[in-house]
Amino acid sequence: MRRTPGVLPRVHAPALVVAAGQDGVVKGEERYHALLGSTRKDYLVFPQSGHDLLLDRDRQAVAEAVRDWLIDISNHLH
Repeated sequence: MRRTPGVLPRVHAPALVVAAGQDGVVKGEERYHALLGSTRKDYLVFPQSGHDLLLDRDRQAVAEAVRDWLIDISNHLH
């Protein structure tokens, strides 16, 4: 994880950062999002979710949000 901040400015592909508001493991998602070099970067927070977003209470909403983001990105790539 120490190398991550140095690499993120070189990422120019569209990026989606998904964060869990109750995550006690991963910290700094907002900073990582800000450091991304991509012109298309999005940040979603699920305030009531914990570290395992796809297994947590909002798993359906998380999956739908990621799906919708991927569809939107693919529509803008053509």
